[in-house]
Amino acid sequence: MGEVCHIRARSSGGPRYDSLYPDVDAFENVIAMCPEHHTIIDKNPLTYPTEMLEDLKQRHEERFEQPSDDEIGRLTININEGSFVTSQNQQGGQTAHQITNIYNEPPKSKLPTLVPIINSRMTHADSGVRIDYYDFRVRLRNEGDTTANEFRLEVDVPRKYASSPTISAAEVPCPQKPDMKCYRRTSSPGLQLYPGGETDDLSLDYLLSHDQYQDVHEEIAIRVYVGDELLQQQTFSIRDHRHKDRMDQLGLKD
Repeated sequence: MGEVCHIRARSSGGPRYDSLYPDVDAFENVIAMCPEHHTIIDKNPLTYPTEMLEDLKQRHEERFEQPSDDEIGRLTININEGSFVTSQNQQGGQTAHQITNIYNEPPKSKLPTLVPIINSRMTHADSGVRIDYYDFRVRLRNEGDTTANEFRLEVDVPRKYASSPTISAAEVPCPQKPDMKCYRRTSSPGLQLYPGGETDDLSLDYLLSHDQYQDVHEEIAIRVYVGDELLQQQTFSIRDHRHKDRMDQLGLKD
């Protein structure tokens, strides 16, 4: 809370009045004071003469020509020469023709580095119905130096390769993705994943019929969130992880 004070009074009889001073409203003749000290300097002009106030003003301006980091963020008031505001009985707030409030931006919290670790393998084959079964597992590893809180893992599996009915309790509805089956694993309340730590596996499965082996081009989508911020997004190529020996047995070429 500051007040704009005249070093030399505007009117005769005022503190430090100087009839020869050309412009009492000039920037050089004003100084910012808190209300308490404004009263003190005007009631005691002999104790606080013109020269003292001008020296205080000069030293204050020199100090803030190169403000320190601690001083950035404090209120800065810019008063144009010859332009002043008078405030009577003001309760709170700021008074000036131009006020620039400069604040340091709060530091952004450092996000953890959560990396999906993926494992996929063929578990068994049903030659009778010509379908092979694949186990698909994802876990998260914290490879950063920041502890992770409130994170979640989302996986989308192309519906044409997903088992039906789904054996995973992690399946969630996703009507906006009719061609996908969607799965979600959210961290438990209070769970913290420390640097170097890993979560349990999210276990899913997908199927490949023998006539799908040759032309599979779809991918499994994997997303990692911390809060509402997308941290990682990857895709898993089903084609690149077909069981090679099984393809040889079926007489299929890569």
